[in-house]
Amino acid sequence: MSELLEKYQYWIRIHLAVEIFIKRGLLRFLHNEGKDPSYNGLTSDPPKLFHEMNLLKTKKSLQKVVKKDQWDKLCPKNKLSSSENWDITLICIVILNTSSLPKPKGGWKKTLPEESDMSRGAAVLRSRQLRNEINHGSLKDLSTEEQFLDKWQTISDILHILLDGEDFTRFQAFKTEDLTGFSVKAFKMINNRINEEKQTSENRKHLQERLKELNEIRELVNEWKSHSFVQVNSYKNQLTDGSSLLNTNLTDIQAAYYTVRCSVAMENFTKWPIMLQRCQVKHGFFNAPPRDIHPGMREGFAFHKSYLATFGCWIACSYVINDKYFHLSIYQPYTINNKYQNKLAMVINETHDVSAEQVLESHDKDNESQDKTTIRIQERDICIVGEMGNAYKAQCSIKIYPKEFANLTDLLQKQQVDNDTYHEFIKLKFSTKIKRKSAKTKKQDLNDGLLLTGLKVGSSMQSTSLRSLHLRSVDVSCSGCIENFTKWQLFKVRCDVMRGYVSCPFQDVATGSKEIFASHARQHFGNGTYVRVTYSIENNGYFIHLLYFLPSSFAVYSNMMAMMTSHKKDETTEDILKSCTNNHFYGEIEPLCLKSEAEGVCVVGLMGSAQKTNIYFTIYPLQFKHLAKHIKERMEKKKSKSRELYEGFIKSLSLNRYDTSSVAMQGCL
Repeated sequence: MSELLEKYQYWIRIHLAVEIFIKRGLLRFLHNEGKDPSYNGLTSDPPKLFHEMNLLKTKKSLQKVVKKDQWDKLCPKNKLSSSENWDITLICIVILNTSSLPKPKGGWKKTLPEESDMSRGAAVLRSRQLRNEINHGSLKDLSTEEQFLDKWQTISDILHILLDGEDFTRFQAFKTEDLTGFSVKAFKMINNRINEEKQTSENRKHLQERLKELNEIRELVNEWKSHSFVQVNSYKNQLTDGSSLLNTNLTDIQAAYYTVRCSVAMENFTKWPIMLQRCQVKHGFFNAPPRDIHPGMREGFAFHKSYLATFGCWIACSYVINDKYFHLSIYQPYTINNKYQNKLAMVINETHDVSAEQVLESHDKDNESQDKTTIRIQERDICIVGEMGNAYKAQCSIKIYPKEFANLTDLLQKQQVDNDTYHEFIKLKFSTKIKRKSAKTKKQDLNDGLLLTGLKVGSSMQSTSLRSLHLRSVDVSCSGCIENFTKWQLFKVRCDVMRGYVSCPFQDVATGSKEIFASHARQHFGNGTYVRVTYSIENNGYFIHLLYFLPSSFAVYSNMMAMMTSHKKDETTEDILKSCTNNHFYGEIEPLCLKSEAEGVCVVGLMGSAQKTNIYFTIYPLQFKHLAKHIKERMEKKKSKSRELYEGFIKSLSLNRYDTSSVAMQGCL
């Protein structure tokens, strides 16, 4: 122990000086023991001090600052508060929140006071800073006599202000006092600090290892970015800024004094010039007008709403590209909400005179399924991508690519990207546009020409509809329908609600009928709704397992649905998901559409992609004779060769098997 005292004597002496004498000086100032008539200190009487601390507890500014164990010291259960039990941190908190004590220049919010400020308030701030430096510093920071003397002088300057003559004399004597009487306390202090520094060293070593791993990952990412295919996607770095963007950027060309404004960058990757024909301003003004975009160039323009207007801004521009007309319309509402959003519309045709309304109408007709803020269009030898942000101060990017490599601008053809790589890029970027339909419309397409109608309405659907089941008070909700075209009844075996609530419970489904269900997320909880239900098929021996998940409104995942048919009653969630990736199913990405076959039945699931969506689970028999009696009679009455038509319909379902495994698993990662 004596060796430790000798080795760390400077650190021990400074630490004890702070804990003993600085604390004493702060308490003297807090209680005004010097009887200074210029201010009123807090009482030191325990019952009265408890009352003062109870009043302090009502301050909202302290609710997040003072922890529970600190409140227990300020307001103990015996209702006798003693400032001697407080540490320096707690004393400083009380001083800073006691209005009757004199403040330093600039107030208590300053971390450190001005050097010329020698007031008692300034000494409090310096004491707090010194305590933090000692407690959070290293033992090595006080290993030499020079370091010790420097810190001792700092403490001395503070105590000159806070202590009177007698206490200050004791402090000066402590500089050379024998530490043997403090050996036990000093040993505990040193031992704790050594353990803390050891733990910090281990954490630092672990952090360095993680940084090394991240650097390796970063190198792999950089290597991947250097691949020629990715170079195609970063062609914009090779474009030249035109006069509108020379020595500036999209943010700077916006009119800074308007809340609703937008700037647009148009990038021409083709060998053809893009010539501006006309501009139409429905609402607002151009502060940076559009212009022609030459091959391999990037140009920008900007517009904003009218002064004191409350209807946002709306512009339309028409360009000529290789004897074709490209029409662009951008709308920004004054207030962005669920009903009104930023909208980008683009159309390529052979008509030169098209209004802003006609652009939107034509775009919505041709691209009814696309997100209005990210648009891809392709017309013969021209491919265009448009992206627009959702903010009031939006930025829009429009990139015009040629479909053929030979029509790239000459500068880009000289880059390290060959013909095949460019074609693959265009194929992946523009051939993935999905003609999406709502789940209800898509389900109707499956039954077209078959007259698969006439399902009886179950008890759950009496005097209600799927739409009416959605709760207005929650952002994420789901209503669904289970349709049974078979001659067998479906019995509900189990229903597990992992997230959210089921507002309309699942029911048994009679032969040739349909029942509805609904669930929603919990209010103020961002975890969506997650439900799993199992049905048994009458006299069949098979079980149908259905699972769906709607994430929260701010999650990065998409809606997810999974189905499975098996002999087992208790299948795990993992087995159901694996079944979706390995067994028979068909569909498109949105709405998600899956199929699963069992002995004698085919189960089809359809799900939309919205936050408030509908789900349809439909059970068909594989053979015409197993249809519900009244549905079979209806088909035979209105359709000739109904058996052949139905078997062809089931066969078409079996042939439509697309690999959507990544979609099925996306919501579970």
